[in-house]
Amino acid sequence: MPKCPYCSHDTFTTSDFNLDDDTYDLIVICCTKCDSIISVIPPYNVGKTLGMLTDAFLGLKTVLKSSSVVNDLQKKQTSQSH
Repeated sequence: MPKCPYCSHDTFTTSDFNLDDDTYDLIVICCTKCDSIISVIPPYNVGKTLGMLTDAFLGLKTVLKSSSVVNDLQKKQTSQSH
């Protein structure tokens, strides 16, 4: 069981933490007994966010490929290059 390095207590909590002039709030892990900050973690999951952006991009790509406007533009570009 992890223990606080300052008071040896073994119960922790998370809390939002804001630095001056920082765009994002941070999340800190604190000891519930002495309130010492044990760790700081980013407020977002980079991997999950990247996965969501990839899915959205691929969905947009699919919509654009099936769009008649895009097909018309591709046909026009093809005919102009010949």
